[in-house]
Amino acid sequence: MLKQKTKITKLPEFPNFVSLEAHHQADVISAIRPNSPYSDYNFISLWSWDHQKKLQLCLLNDNLVIRFQEYLDPEDYFYSFFGNQHVDKTAKTLLQYSIAEDKHELKLIPQFVIENFKRPSDFLITEDRDSFDYIVAVKNSVDLNGHSDSKKRSLNKFLREQGHHLRVEELDITKSSTAVQIINLFDQWKSQSGTTEAHKQNELRAIRKLLDSQSKIETENLHIVGLFLGDKLSAFSINEILEDGFGMGHFKKSIRDYKGLGVALDHFTAKKLLDKGVTHLNHEQDLGIDGLRQAKMANQPIYFLKKYTIKVS
Repeated sequence: MLKQKTKITKLPEFPNFVSLEAHHQADVISAIRPNSPYSDYNFISLWSWDHQKKLQLCLLNDNLVIRFQEYLDPEDYFYSFFGNQHVDKTAKTLLQYSIAEDKHELKLIPQFVIENFKRPSDFLITEDRDSFDYIVAVKNSVDLNGHSDSKKRSLNKFLREQGHHLRVEELDITKSSTAVQIINLFDQWKSQSGTTEAHKQNELRAIRKLLDSQSKIETENLHIVGLFLGDKLSAFSINEILEDGFGMGHFKKSIRDYKGLGVALDHFTAKKLLDKGVTHLNHEQDLGIDGLRQAKMANQPIYFLKKYTIKVS
């Protein structure tokens, strides 16, 4: 992907932050082009997870600056920026501002930003493995190339046992019935999941906000794949088609009643996305959660989108 300067004019200049609003969608998309595959700066992701209305943004030297809430502790926050213009100056200014609030590092800084520093030795730059985005080759998820034999056996066994009443559909996000089915499935998954109640509630609010937002934001690039067993929605994935053959996997859930259903969801999602020209899917980061890391590594990522923290050297 080429790097280029994109002038943005609608967002205020630093340090005049504003809360994220629906009308900022075009501004954010413009700001992150052409490096759009990074999950943290994707507008749909920002919009969905900002259900507490705490996220703030502005411009600094034509770079997008965001005051993020911590993913695992929404009561805490940090600063980050995205862009390739005067990055040394931008980092120094933002660090000075952040340190004044007792926040001593910038987080989620994409690799392409780091590569544009003129004097990286002026900073303490550290890889943040927990925040790496997992990039998966969609065709490999269709064919299960490179995947373990156990995953292939799991899919084949599921199809033998459940294929007779399996139905794969693309769901319409604008229909209220779609939202009802997804929330009902999430509630069942929530009762079966071992993750913390706070994490489950946070994700549920994010999904609800997205499902309720089709009249406020553009959602035409969102595609929901649903797996029905009989008449019951038993698994779903919400994905976004981006540019240059990339897709973003925003949410996916499957009930735990059927072994192999999660593998089948990934397989059929990949088939639908490949048909739409998506060759690479971002499975987002694992946040350092062991179970998430194992699940994402099992999808055989072909590379990572790396992110870094920056401190004063």
